[in-house]
Amino acid sequence: MAEKIATMIDVGAVRARSGLDSCSLGRSKQEKAYRQWALSHQLFVNPLNVLGRHSIAATDRFGLPDYRSPIGDPPQFIAWFNQLKQEFAAARLLLFEATRGEAQHFADRDLMLVDTLDYSAFSLSLEKMRLAFRTAYGLLDKVVGFINAYFQLGQKPERVNLRNVWLTKDGRSIRPEFAEQPNWPLRGLYWLAFDIVGEEPTDPDAIAPEAAELIRLRNALEHRCLVLREFAVCQPGGGILEAIEIDAFRDRTYMMMRLARASIIYLSLAVGREEQLRAQKDRGLAMPMTLPTYRARGT
Repeated sequence: MAEKIATMIDVGAVRARSGLDSCSLGRSKQEKAYRQWALSHQLFVNPLNVLGRHSIAATDRFGLPDYRSPIGDPPQFIAWFNQLKQEFAAARLLLFEATRGEAQHFADRDLMLVDTLDYSAFSLSLEKMRLAFRTAYGLLDKVVGFINAYFQLGQKPERVNLRNVWLTKDGRSIRPEFAEQPNWPLRGLYWLAFDIVGEEPTDPDAIAPEAAELIRLRNALEHRCLVLREFAVCQPGGGILEAIEIDAFRDRTYMMMRLARASIIYLSLAVGREEQLRAQKDRGLAMPMTLPTYRARGT
């Protein structure tokens, strides 16, 4: 397809006029390195990021579309979406710092740990990576919580999860609210969840079967003990610990971050499509509510 397009237009000339690389990447050397890193790993909440390392995509300028709600209701879904983006940005920075962190932080000094002679590794940088993974995975839970509230599914908020939000109470079929729903971004969210918690993680229909390992890592991080090791070590017996090499865990963390990013973008697009469908049915009067851009304290 790229070759076909190149026969019809001068791609280089179009790129030169597009302004893709005319935006600032920040003021300090560290900020520029951070934004270049995030661009290279496609970790900005910005669909333009898929085009490459272009500075125009080095921001998270992608929000929730307009939506209808009863008069007097506060903009709760906008606040929810704000929090999703902020937590994602925090996880992204933690991962950046983990990949660029020093071998030993001053907070690591005088922390007396015992060498268990199995190449286990401990440091503040590694903890930042673990926190990034946990935060990113938690965002998927919050995205389906948003879906539960926005589509008024009636699930108890504390019980909704990646699996049951899509299914009927018996768990055997898709909810009627979603069956044959002409909302492709919403289907994208379903398949993203299926990749992680599907009944058959190795099913050839899954888009990314390797993502099924993420739930095992998350459970180990939250409920058991996941140890990061410099090298793989074969140990007899089952053991009570879960272990993974640092490089492998870093790869899984990047994967988790990309899934979290995709889920946030899919969520916004799914709401936009649903609002189009609702507008076709709801012919009532809608009064606009204009909100300013948030400015943090001290800015």
